[in-house]
Amino acid sequence: MEPRSTTADPPAPAPPRIGVATVYCETCHKETPHRILRIAGQSNRRSAVVRQGIARCQVCRTTHPFEVRPPRTITVPIIRSSGRRSVSGVVPIDSTVELAVDDLAPGVLPPARIRKIELRRGRSVASARAESVACLWLVDETGPRVPVSLIHGAFTDSRILELHPDDRLAIGAALDIDGGRWTIVALRARGHTFSRPGDEFPAPDVTRAYARRRVRPPAGSSTWSRSRETPSSRASSDSVRPRSLSSPGVSRKRSSPRAANAEGGATAHSSTPS
Repeated sequence: MEPRSTTADPPAPAPPRIGVATVYCETCHKETPHRILRIAGQSNRRSAVVRQGIARCQVCRTTHPFEVRPPRTITVPIIRSSGRRSVSGVVPIDSTVELAVDDLAPGVLPPARIRKIELRRGRSVASARAESVACLWLVDETGPRVPVSLIHGAFTDSRILELHPDDRLAIGAALDIDGGRWTIVALRARGHTFSRPGDEFPAPDVTRAYARRRVRPPAGSSTWSRSRETPSSRASSDSVRPRSLSSPGVSRKRSSPRAANAEGGATAHSSTPS
């Protein structure tokens, strides 16, 4: 019989310790480098391995719990606007994707830009993870169509202005419409009308613009007056010809007023002393 070996098997190597990892930070609202302080373990949720622990953000220095889940696809409700028409639907997005206002919505064709991010409690934010979003408000990337009211004195015409999504409209800005130069005097945006100098909005936020001609017509009942020569006629020519003065008539000497007891009664006369 061979003697039994008394040497113990070497222990299995310990799993490598995680020191730094990229984790989503609730304070920074994006994924940032974190120092892993403690790993609580892992669990299986719907056949997906979820790692949990405590980490400190190296950007804002906030310590918070974290979860690391494998990427999964979720459906996010959307409301897409094209001019005055809006349609609702859903779009599949990776749950870990960071969404931000003014960015193109991922997975949306034709391209659309994010104008509003609404969370589940109705609060609007500038950016958020897809898994926490309740609804995305999108605008076609093809460009907004803004109605413009052209004011001609007491009359108003309407035109449609096709703009680029990055264009902005401001009070006092110039527009070229129908070969004429117009000035924006008011903007209807976000449920209100603005007319003060300095008011400015992105074109997709404007529901209507109001404009006047940069060169106004002269005062009068007619919108525009044609330039013409000074009118001339025979009557006007005759009226300015020199003419002889009228005769002063026959000179007569004034008489004194009759006395009160004269026949016919007294007569009042106005005379100047001679």
